[in-house]
Amino acid sequence: MRDNVKLIGIGGTGENIIDKMILRGFDPDDCMIIQGTSEYFGESSARIKIALDNKENPADKYCYNEDDPVWGSRMILDQSETFLKAFDSIDMVVIIIGVDDGAGRGSSASIAMLGKMNAMIVVSILLIPIGNVSASNRIFPGLDAIIENSDTTIMISRNQLKQLLPFNTTARFVDFLAAGDEIVSAVISEIITGNNESWCNIPLNAFISNGIGYVGIGNGPTVQTGMNRSLSCPLLEYSSLERATRILAYFSIRHATERNDVRKVLTRLRDNVNKSAEILTTVHIDENAEFYGVILLAARLS
Repeated sequence: MRDNVKLIGIGGTGENIIDKMILRGFDPDDCMIIQGTSEYFGESSARIKIALDNKENPADKYCYNEDDPVWGSRMILDQSETFLKAFDSIDMVVIIIGVDDGAGRGSSASIAMLGKMNAMIVVSILLIPIGNVSASNRIFPGLDAIIENSDTTIMISRNQLKQLLPFNTTARFVDFLAAGDEIVSAVISEIITGNNESWCNIPLNAFISNGIGYVGIGNGPTVQTGMNRSLSCPLLEYSSLERATRILAYFSIRHATERNDVRKVLTRLRDNVNKSAEILTTVHIDENAEFYGVILLAARLS
């Protein structure tokens, strides 16, 4: 993993994904969980846990309001010294949130703002809940503030995420969520926070001023299959690769000799994007991998 990265999970969605990141090898000391009230904390291994309502302080006059972005923003700013201390010497902060929680949206916006004060790179990952028509229709109060204060805001629709999962219609809803969170944790781990065993890691400054980004994910028995599935991934439904001015591409292959295959499929990718788009790549070699994998992040959409 990259050094000097702080992961912040807000609400139940954020906490679940942080837990999966820790299982992938992320240091619990670099993980922070934020909940509206301490009653919502699970059994996360994250070292830092903050309850916005601060019930341990009898003088606290505020009560938890899960629907109010302004309340969430105010609670973070009231504890700004705690966050600025946690951000000391950090190069990147990754904020993960399910945007159905109003207080969480306000919290995310204020955390992103504090990160920008420290001149860090801020990546916000927003999971749009099932039942909302479009991730591109930012109908949730407080979302614009998150986008404004983040270097890159990655939109992931659970409606489209659900289409990637190998479940039938009788599967439990909680299983859909868990499997989707596993996919999101892979995106964070591999293309954003990086992997020390990767060849040519995508640089941190690739995430600066990239606007809104969308993710395409694919795997298969060949790199070409993985690329084809990534290009047609439902998660890219609300974006257009032709409009992306920067593409971050992550490849998982089995042998170093297969880098030539990566070069070939990059030609196919080039045919599907803006001719002037910048394409940055990372290649990870895993001889025990069951499939060849491709993750695309289409960013800085015009």
